[in-house]
Amino acid sequence: VQQPAYAARFVRGDLRPPTMEHPGAAYWLRLRVQARGAVGQHWYVELFDSHINDLVFYPSATSEQGAIRTGADHRLASRKFPYKNFLFQLPLEPNTTRTFYIRLSSNSKTSFLSHLRAEQPLAVRFQTEYWLLGAFYGVV
Repeated sequence: VQQPAYAARFVRGDLRPPTMEHPGAAYWLRLRVQARGAVGQHWYVELFDSHINDLVFYPSATSEQGAIRTGADHRLASRKFPYKNFLFQLPLEPNTTRTFYIRLSSNSKTSFLSHLRAEQPLAVRFQTEYWLLGAFYGVV
């Protein structure tokens, strides 16, 4: 996907709806992240659609080393973080720009909505989400 013929086919995320129009096809996401002064901060990318059959996160743009393969067709143990959404830590150094790739494929029409999150807001979100789910199931 880094060859010029393929790299030119990447489209900015804000210019295209975040859906997979062709079930069964492979889609690639390219994330360019600038870590401006992020000393001691851990960042994560979270993909919300838990129905993605197969996805591979490449933490290095130049090598397949460290690639994480997971998805709905894989065991939960294939995820570094056993969570309902797909969550990947971004290995960032302060004041650098890194490129990450994610390969997605699904047997059904799905989306690849995602968020880039810092560790502290992510932890607060988890606590709030689980408190609300606990309250909901407690009422039920």
